[in-house]
Amino acid sequence: NDIFDNGGGETGIFVFSASENEAHHNRIIGNGLGVENQDENVFNATLNYWGSEKGPQHSTNPMGEGDEVSDNVDFIPWCADEDCKSEGAGFGGNEEGDEIDTGLDLNITFDNLSGGTADISVIKYGEDEIDEDDELPGTLFGFLDNFYNIDSDLGDGTFNITLVFHYPDADQDGFVDNTTPALPETSLEVMFFNTTTGEWEALTGEIVDTVANT
Repeated sequence: NDIFDNGGGETGIFVFSASENEAHHNRIIGNGLGVENQDENVFNATLNYWGSEKGPQHSTNPMGEGDEVSDNVDFIPWCADEDCKSEGAGFGGNEEGDEIDTGLDLNITFDNLSGGTADISVIKYGEDEIDEDDELPGTLFGFLDNFYNIDSDLGDGTFNITLVFHYPDADQDGFVDNTTPALPETSLEVMFFNTTTGEWEALTGEIVDTVANT
């Protein structure tokens, strides 16, 4: 569905009762307010496209650039493109040591923030949904058949970031599920795109946890 151009302060989706209603796979663009929920219960509005790959504007998603949403709206993950081939998530005010579960098979922890906080935006692209020649903000990582663009409001300076990627191995046989030929867990690597050299490089200091599948 297209929910377009209800400007002038008008609302795209107005919610009186959230408990038995949901909204998914809509394009919600150009409205005064994308979703307004007047119920105290949380309205499920995940997997919608809000007019920006960085998702809707809300205090919990400071880097969002799409239609604004009210409180009590669950919008993570969102569709990062109109066809919902990529997904996004964003989080604000993260303190040092906070572990962020992005809901995109990736957990993130910041350290050495010097007492400050970090706002973050994460876009998860499928194998055919990213071009290294695109000028993307943040840093591009690759894991299995997915690419992750991680952007934050942190400027130049020294801070540490820990990335924990999740992979499937339901039968705990030591191989990643649904890979042909079967891919051993111990061979997994996280890559990042070096914009200076224009090459993909393996991260150092990786640890594969074959029990937690991370």
